Amino acid sequence: EYFNDPDLKLAVAGRSAADFEMRMYMKTASVEHKKLLGDLQKSSQNRDLEARAISLVKFNDFNHKLRLNAERIMYPGQPIGLRQSYLDHFGCTAWTEDALKRIKEYSSNGIVELGAGSGKWANALRLRGVDVKAYDDMSFLPESTKSTDSNSDSDLESDNQSEISETTLLAQKAGVEIGNEKILSSSSFQKV
Repeated sequence: EYFNDPDLKLAVAGRSAADFEMRMYMKTASVEHKKLLGDLQKSSQNRDLEARAISLVKFNDFNHKLRLNAERIMYPGQPIGLRQSYLDHFGCTAWTEDALKRIKEYSSNGIVELGAGSGKWANALRLRGVDVKAYDDMSFLPESTKSTDSNSDSDLESDNQSEISETTLLAQKAGVEIGNEKILSSSSFQKV
């Protein structure tokens, strides 16, 4: 009966149309993004500080416009910036005080959060006195942005390296340990 709901059908159709528009936009935008990234990398290699500063401003400006356009396409009718504000505060999923209270009730020995993302829930629980050990392998990031070797010390090869660095930095600041399933077998993880 849920799948016959006219509002749901309309929402799914709208989301499909937005997804298609977003794919077309990203395909077009990726050409400019790669050019700007190339300019930035070239100016860094040449150690030309003025050219690097100009390239960095252009690159950051483009990324800002890219995010705003993506938000406009995927969340039509919503004020621009609302989605990012939500993500900055809650992460991908908002909590309620009741949810945090219940988790605290059942976590006298602390909890392990797997898939902690940028650590918003872990921080909210810690502020309420819960001992949290948070982990994430950052698998929510696009495949093209991740290193193929999770143990590699090399830089991530990606057009979105600055965004990834920002995401992992936020996670690390929130006490989220970054890694894969090998972390769970490490000495820092103990079964409760």
